[in-house]
Amino acid sequence: MSADNVGGGYVTLDAWRPERVPRRSLRVAVRNVQGTVHLSLDDNEALALSESAAVVWRLLDGNRDATEIAEVLTEQFSVDAARALQDVCSLLEDFASRGIIQD
Repeated sequence: MSADNVGGGYVTLDAWRPERVPRRSLRVAVRNVQGTVHLSLDDNEALALSESAAVVWRLLDGNRDATEIAEVLTEQFSVDAARALQDVCSLLEDFASRGIIQD
């Protein structure tokens, strides 16, 4: 799971607690370019999301916590539940550091 053009590495699982409920920031523009979801930030930065990161982005409705989002990924991509949760938390931490999600 990745967001291309992301600076630095992902952080550990405990940086984004699984019980936190993320929601998208209103300051992010979303475009679908040739099947790839792109997030445009107001600081002229753009992120191209992988398929799994795009699924996470669509699930950030303010109703699901990271554990519930990881469960969807486990079903859709046939990945290990623990790995899915770790990846979701890492991605959410990256999104949060950029100010594109809130909880």
